[in-house]
Amino acid sequence: MKIPDNKNLFAYFDESGNTGLKLNDSVQPFFYECAVISPYNIDNINLSEIDAIKKELGVKRLHAAEIGIVKIEDFIHKIDYLASLHKLAFFIIKIGKLHYAKLKLFDLIFDNGLNPAMTSFHYGVRDLRISLAQQVIQTIDDIDIIPFWESFIN
Repeated sequence: MKIPDNKNLFAYFDESGNTGLKLNDSVQPFFYECAVISPYNIDNINLSEIDAIKKELGVKRLHAAEIGIVKIEDFIHKIDYLASLHKLAFFIIKIGKLHYAKLKLFDLIFDNGLNPAMTSFHYGVRDLRISLAQQVIQTIDDIDIIPFWESFIN
């Protein structure tokens, strides 16, 4: 969907959160982040269509943890219709948890705001930072990142 041509856009974000910060979960090895971009503040409007869907599903809010995957598949076409009707754009980002943890370790070591030995040129220029990060994280084994992650989240 095309993002509306409007200089006043509102963005709403939420993460999947099904397994929290647990890295080595073979059932859910990814973090998912969803963004809804809107040309107006959704909090200030009454979407009776959403209320009708919540009532039909018997829930207080449209949240995957409450609804469950089977029910989501039953009503997702209604959400898609409402999104197009109200000019909403959805973006979903998927990142591997182990990859994310390796990037966090890279940032802690190479962020020039945290490490005065690192120049702002190498970390501050996006293309250089991404190239360096790719080279560094390829050297980190999946099993080796777990102790770092445990320390990081605690």
